[in-house]
Amino acid sequence: MEVGSISHFFVEILKNIDQENICKFQINNKYKIIDLNNYFNEFFYLNWNEFCVEWNKKGKELFLQLIELGKLIKESGGKSQIYAAKPRNDKFNQIICWIEEINKRLNSKNVFNFIYDISKDDLLSKYFYNENISKEINKYNLKLDFTKFNLLQDKIYKIKEGFFTEFVRIFTQLAYIKLIELKKSFSIFNFNDLIKTVENTFLDSEISNSNTLSKIQKDSNVS
Repeated sequence: MEVGSISHFFVEILKNIDQENICKFQINNKYKIIDLNNYFNEFFYLNWNEFCVEWNKKGKELFLQLIELGKLIKESGGKSQIYAAKPRNDKFNQIICWIEEINKRLNSKNVFNFIYDISKDDLLSKYFYNENISKEINKYNLKLDFTKFNLLQDKIYKIKEGFFTEFVRIFTQLAYIKLIELKKSFSIFNFNDLIKTVENTFLDSEISNSNTLSKIQKDSNVS
């Protein structure tokens, strides 16, 4: 994604949050005081280590189940581009080697050096991720239960998509807090801000009407 596209993406998020009074966006001010580098480092290592543990527990079994999926597709007369009845390589061990390679490089404290290598489309996302598994099962109308791998799928999601999702969530929080501060400093108060103020004061509190109206007047600079 190019820089311009990323900027447009975040601007649209902020516009929608700011303009849509129905959206109950909860602001978490803790992100203003925490060290985000340390936060993302801890977030990364926690989710990476949890994935490694779960892969060692369930990865081999998942691989064998996917071979079974390939057999069922073949027996049904289909031909999958992803799952074969007799895979050429031991894909479980390929992931083990990939994990070992990443772990050897984890001496660096800056996790951003590894984000691309871990989150990019690869064997893990194309072969083992639930999205493709479900597509193939539905495509050939098969009966094969993969729910026993839900925890492993959750760990795969967190290293493949979770880091970016967390980054977007925190960035949006910080950007929206900054937007509120800028609007206050320039005395900008639009209709949607008024609606939000009325909702918060009349519906979410028991302040007397006179005090409430005074507060709204003060916030909106209405004389």
